[in-house]
Amino acid sequence: MFGIGAKMTWRSFCLTLGSGLTLMGFALFFSNGERAERIYFETSYRVYRSVWDGLTAWVPFALVWVWLAVLVMWLAVWIFPIFKPGVSGRGQKVLKGVSIVAVAHLSWFYWAWGFNYARPMSWEVPAVAQGLFYDELKAQIARTVKVREDLSHIPGFYGQRGDVEQIREAVAGFMQNIGLQPAGSPQCRAFFPSGTLLLFATSGVYLPFTGECLFDPGLHPLSQAFTIAHEFGHAFGITDEGACNFIAYAACSQSSRVDLRYVAEFNYLRYLLAECRRRNPERYRELQASLPEALRSDLEELHRRHAAFPAPFEWLRSMLYSAFLKANGQHEGERAYHGIVALVIHYRKINSEGGDLH
Repeated sequence: MFGIGAKMTWRSFCLTLGSGLTLMGFALFFSNGERAERIYFETSYRVYRSVWDGLTAWVPFALVWVWLAVLVMWLAVWIFPIFKPGVSGRGQKVLKGVSIVAVAHLSWFYWAWGFNYARPMSWEVPAVAQGLFYDELKAQIARTVKVREDLSHIPGFYGQRGDVEQIREAVAGFMQNIGLQPAGSPQCRAFFPSGTLLLFATSGVYLPFTGECLFDPGLHPLSQAFTIAHEFGHAFGITDEGACNFIAYAACSQSSRVDLRYVAEFNYLRYLLAECRRRNPERYRELQASLPEALRSDLEELHRRHAAFPAPFEWLRSMLYSAFLKANGQHEGERAYHGIVALVIHYRKINSEGGDLH
């Protein structure tokens, strides 16, 4: 027999419990990275990944829709009684309900993935000097052209199970080669309808609330495959955006499939071109005009494809996500994605010297 008071007491208990567990996690893990590695990643996160991946691998659609449906139904069941005639204290009840949802999701986020930010993983490498950068850019154009010449076909969609599994295996294999042990066997699914994520100028996301990677099927196929590889890096426990880009590049560049090798070289070249534009806009324009026809055509096709999808909320995503990254130790905000450039150059250097990435 639960009246309104009993229900609110239960909600208050949930609010207190969620807050307490999350604060305990922050105290335990962010104060001691080794503890985060040993207790959270090696125990809690691995067990979670193993169980959840085993339970959901068969699901043929994006679980994000299940999460959203449950959230909407819960809000409806909770909100309607509050606004019945005669119910007092509506403002207080709404505030408490919103607080419960927010705390529940915050706790869910950190225990399902977010405490990976506390792991002692440094991806900092020396800054790239101007001369070295432009040498790499020139060499990368040649690499990309060479792979492009071997390419006869680009799949129109990389969300088929076979493609996703090959990309996942490539990412896991590369991580193991550099001494990182990926957790579980996560799934990556297309988030239909096309353009949903692109409304926020987002190509993909790893969603801890459903334990799955998502990519927008409206992306050009060359972006789809790279995004899938990037998001698998997150699902395997890597939080740094530049590191996930680097892992995506290295994994796909070592694939036996020429289309995935081109995905790697093409997307890395895009980051180099963006860095060139930032460093020297005039030199970038000259370089862009002198690119080989095949590369210029692929770049233009990709831009046309993405321009077809409006991104009215890009400013909101950029503001919130950049603040989120900075709050979790990635002080460059969204510029962290461009860390791929220094990481790839550093990786090439240590490989040529027979060194170790870390």
